[in-house]
Amino acid sequence: MNMIKNVCVYCGSGPGTNPRFVEAAIALGKALAENGVGLVYGGGSIGLMGAVATSTLLMVCMSSRMVPAMAMMTAAVEARYRGGFMSINSSVQQFAAGLASIVSGYIMGQTPSGELTHFPVIGAISFVCALTCIYLARYLKSPEQPATTVNALPAEG
Repeated sequence: MNMIKNVCVYCGSGPGTNPRFVEAAIALGKALAENGVGLVYGGGSIGLMGAVATSTLLMVCMSSRMVPAMAMMTAAVEARYRGGFMSINSSVQQFAAGLASIVSGYIMGQTPSGELTHFPVIGAISFVCALTCIYLARYLKSPEQPATTVNALPAEG
């Protein structure tokens, strides 16, 4: 079976007259990223083309950063506490994702023509949060292993 490696997308530089056009463009970008299909496009950053490109890039960046972050976090906890830590960590991640959606909903708007407003503000906030996480990752340390001692028995004789 032939696998599609890249897709060339051509679409309008405006969002169109129906908000579903933007939703479909975002869904296409997400599907491309989830299936490992490359996006070839003309470089537009607005309208439907911008929505496809942005969602593809966002999904690729989100999935590629998770593996190193999880490896760092699990190494920072003693093995006997890892299960509980991972449970709490998952809850905190879900809470943060929900909070980010709520905050983004308050910041972002839409013009009468359907254009999204304040999207760059949300991108800047995300960027600052990512840099903060990278800075804080410096302080993660592996738990110290208990020192092993060897009990030497006195020689008989």
